[in-house]
Amino acid sequence: MNSELDVYLNSDLVGSLRLTSNDEMNFKYIPNATRSISVGMPLNQAEYENRHCEAFFGGLLPEGADAKKALGQRFGLSPENTFSLLRAIGAECAGAISILETGSSVPIEQTGEIKILSEGELANHIRELPQRPLFVGVNGIRLSLSGVQDKAAVSLTPDGIGIPSGGPTTHILKPDIQRTSGVIYCEHLCMKTAHRLGISTASVKLARAEDQVYLLVKRFDREPGTNLHELKRVHQEDFCQALAISSKRKYQEEGGPSLKDCFQLLNKSSFPGRERLNLLTAVIFNLLISNMDAHGKNFSLLHGSKGIRLAPLYDLICTAAFPEYSQTLAMEIGDCNKPHEVCAFQWKLLCEDIEYGYKAFKKTALNLCKFLPSAAEKEYAIMVEAGWSHQACELAIGAINANCAEMKSNLNI
Repeated sequence: MNSELDVYLNSDLVGSLRLTSNDEMNFKYIPNATRSISVGMPLNQAEYENRHCEAFFGGLLPEGADAKKALGQRFGLSPENTFSLLRAIGAECAGAISILETGSSVPIEQTGEIKILSEGELANHIRELPQRPLFVGVNGIRLSLSGVQDKAAVSLTPDGIGIPSGGPTTHILKPDIQRTSGVIYCEHLCMKTAHRLGISTASVKLARAEDQVYLLVKRFDREPGTNLHELKRVHQEDFCQALAISSKRKYQEEGGPSLKDCFQLLNKSSFPGRERLNLLTAVIFNLLISNMDAHGKNFSLLHGSKGIRLAPLYDLICTAAFPEYSQTLAMEIGDCNKPHEVCAFQWKLLCEDIEYGYKAFKKTALNLCKFLPSAAEKEYAIMVEAGWSHQACELAIGAINANCAEMKSNLNI
């Protein structure tokens, strides 16, 4: 077995990922590398040990045990063997990372031949997602996406949804979750509502293939190139990767990132003041929509030509609409992880921790409390008119109204 893999950023070889004799990973930049793969792995340190490798490279893989087990069975690998799984499916990862066997062809920024799927074919592939995670093997596809929920990367074309034989894809496809029906309806509502309020979010659309409802999420780590077939990868990493924290510890109570960690991370962005305001807006918005699952992997950095910035928001959902979800905050506000115990004192503690003016915070909070309820109701009315009603959305709107009233009372605004 080859114990060394080439790591590319776009089409540039930047380093090698090795499996050591004690089954740990090691990453080393090539001498003439000009771009780092992570904020947490700068070029001034040529070599990184297993802790950084598991956090960054392990963070490129699906998190769900069932998905890893299915991938392991498909390729005859241990589901916990990060190195071997990346060798099997790391040809296209989130951001601009490609992980290939040494000596393989250089990744190109051009979509390969796209197999357009009929409605029946797409519906069957969605049904098979639990057994065929990420649509692996369909049209020779070899790619990896992080996250717990079943999903796949696809290309949206004028002729329909397709699977490219190689190269970048344009959208993430997320089916509804059987055990928590309505999740993607609720996500659509929350994402559209955030966008209506001027918050930067990934573009989303609900659709159906036979009896399979799914959410299409436009990839913000992909940009159109100079010609019709060119699709450029934009490098990204989530906050856990950037902070060298394993996906297994993405929640603060498990040792994952705190809000203080996240705001300090944005001091390394190109425009810290702007990005810190964007993150604070996201924190307030998440509390107001009862999104308790806003952990370190649900925030990302984009590495673009103009430097580092906070990526558009994604995975926004009212977890209060689903009893199966934890109702504990993934990251504490102040020193509190119970949403209905967050009061002015907790917000003041947070502002002190992140060195942010409390008056400026209250201005942002008031603006959201004022406009969020009507924005959510307008977006849901559009969904209902289009035939996408769901009880989860009605529960979310009820939670939003109650949360906005509670915050206004707590902050005396």
